[in-house]
Amino acid sequence: MNWVKAIIVLCAGYLAWSYMPETEHMRTFFGVIAGVSATLLGFIIAALSILTAVLGRRFISNLKKTGHYDTLIDELLRAAFAFLASLIVSLVSILVNNFYVCYAFVTVVVVTTLAIVLFVSSGRKFYLVIRYLSNI
Repeated sequence: MNWVKAIIVLCAGYLAWSYMPETEHMRTFFGVIAGVSATLLGFIIAALSILTAVLGRRFISNLKKTGHYDTLIDELLRAAFAFLASLIVSLVSILVNNFYVCYAFVTVVVVTTLAIVLFVSSGRKFYLVIRYLSNI
């Protein structure tokens, strides 16, 4: 499954390099990506706090026994760090010289795409956990 994520990220980088917008639009894009990354980072932190709040439930203890709990936490943390990296890269890209803004654009697109792919993957697993908890 990791190769699918890598192919998605590489395709996004190729498309970003192929269809590069004007410099003014890129700087606006960097600001929007910074806001979206910060918001989704907050949602991931909220999801982690929900998981730790229901730590005493029998289902969560069974998840810990089988190792799925650690996998879920690891995927959420990877997504959180990817969005943190996306936030930092996009904020730094706002300040980049016009000569390097095309490289910054591709970097922001690649890092943000990676963060979104990791977020969707961990969000699906988190959805299954919450759905099962609501049926108990």
